[in-house]
Amino acid sequence: MPSEAELQSELEELRVLRATLEAVRQFVIAVETDVTAVGENAKTVTDLSRQWGEVITEAAIAVGDMKPTAPGARRS
Repeated sequence: MPSEAELQSELEELRVLRATLEAVRQFVIAVETDVTAVGENAKTVTDLSRQWGEVITEAAIAVGDMKPTAPGARRS
């Protein structure tokens, strides 16, 4: 049978392990939150980039630097 000192030592090690696992759990939650935000931000940036591209194209057409393309035509 383990001595009282050994049991106390094991109990302290278990407390440290529990605290470590809780810290890891919180870290994983924070990483998940960040990854979700990055995914949402990437979609927003892509949409904004497309919109700015359209604005730039319209401005170029308006000042005569570019000719309008037919609907559905792709620029090269």
